[in-house]
Amino acid sequence: MAAVILSWAVTGCRLGNYTEKSAPDTISGFYETQPQKLEFTVHLAQGTTNTVEAATNLIPADITNLNFIMTNPVRFQIAKNKTDAIIAAAVEDIGYGVSIDSEFKLTFPQRSAKHDWMDQNFDCIESIWLDAPNGGKLTKMPEYPITVAGSSMTARGRLSIFYRVNIEFKGPGCPDLRQAMFDCYNESHDCDATYQKEMKDKFEPYIHANVMTAEDILFVENMGYEVTYE
Repeated sequence: MAAVILSWAVTGCRLGNYTEKSAPDTISGFYETQPQKLEFTVHLAQGTTNTVEAATNLIPADITNLNFIMTNPVRFQIAKNKTDAIIAAAVEDIGYGVSIDSEFKLTFPQRSAKHDWMDQNFDCIESIWLDAPNGGKLTKMPEYPITVAGSSMTARGRLSIFYRVNIEFKGPGCPDLRQAMFDCYNESHDCDATYQKEMKDKFEPYIHANVMTAEDILFVENMGYEVTYE
């Protein structure tokens, strides 16, 4: 998912000899948030479904980028229309677009992507999507001091969100793809280092959470996780 550069600014409009200034932005700023709960689910071809609650340091690094964005604190930047905004990592220009209402409730658009493995001669499509069915919320507080990357900053409250990510494999070539993924995970000499790392990043959080074994890679049809931040 492409990084989002934060470039919104509050400006005034000149009317004759006067300047009409925009209302002060009392929403944008830093908001603290931390993962409170992480749950993994894996569905295998044999019909088995496993669900496990895990330590929050196992949140996967996947193409949704939210594990990189949801730092503590996050930056919240609202647009001039007061309804569009970006949640961004504290010190990186990478963010996720959301909507906000007058009660500070947040709406997250569903995001999805597909990886057609035909370019590696596997007739299998890997689909991944993210949604936040209940949205999120900013809890405004009297401003208080925090430290961000060694610098003193001001926080304006806390951000809460529940979101889920789901990954699904479909197609007649998926058994062959899963075999190749299993071989890459086990650092086969037939798999280059790039794919080895990709398979480690994809499956290790699930394996370390004990929701699946490395051998289960051969049978996984659907896998995903849910995270609560507060």
